[in-house]
Amino acid sequence: MTGHDDTANEPAEARGFALYVGIDEFHALADGTTLTEMAAALKALVQRIAPSAQTYTSIAVAPSNAGGRDLDVVKRSSSQQVPLHSPNAGARVGAAAAHLGGGAGSAGSGSAAGGDDSETVVIDLSRQRMVIRGQVRMLTSMEFELLQYLVENEGSAVSRRELVGVLWSDESGDQASARTIDVHVRRLRVKLGAEADLVRTVHGVGYVFNRGSNVRIRPRRDAPQ
Repeated sequence: MTGHDDTANEPAEARGFALYVGIDEFHALADGTTLTEMAAALKALVQRIAPSAQTYTSIAVAPSNAGGRDLDVVKRSSSQQVPLHSPNAGARVGAAAAHLGGGAGSAGSGSAAGGDDSETVVIDLSRQRMVIRGQVRMLTSMEFELLQYLVENEGSAVSRRELVGVLWSDESGDQASARTIDVHVRRLRVKLGAEADLVRTVHGVGYVFNRGSNVRIRPRRDAPQ
């Protein structure tokens, strides 16, 4: 009998791997997706090709003034996770980190960056985006400008003529019409989904933004105090 541990001579066994994806939320939006959608797609892919595998996904959140590569942000967060609701979790979301583990069992839980659970809708005018139930909704620049103008005139009915003048104030303005506004409002409501009633029709006038108790507005940085 020797004093050596026999397990030291045992061959190593691979038990899984980690995949780090480095992309910030703004580039993801430009590519037509979101970090949560990417993480969910990776989890679904693994479950399809290896049903017995366990999966875990997380999103690395970095302070808005953090430097460095997105991939490095995610690697660091694998050992020191920043709480999603930490005061230091600013505008810059570093990346979606999909940690794919081995072994049998059900899929692990994931987490996504978002606002307070009680806030169904967050309209962020400073970052020009809208988040509904934690999911970023893709809006065209015209749709967002339309929504922003209605939000900034909350409670007041804005006529179609006024919207045409504001949104098409350049040389193309004479090509826009009340029907054009109606088309953009219809598309905006589709993206609002169950929250479509936020933009109400004022018959014979135009539209009004109807804020509910579950809506949070983050003003523009240059907005008057």
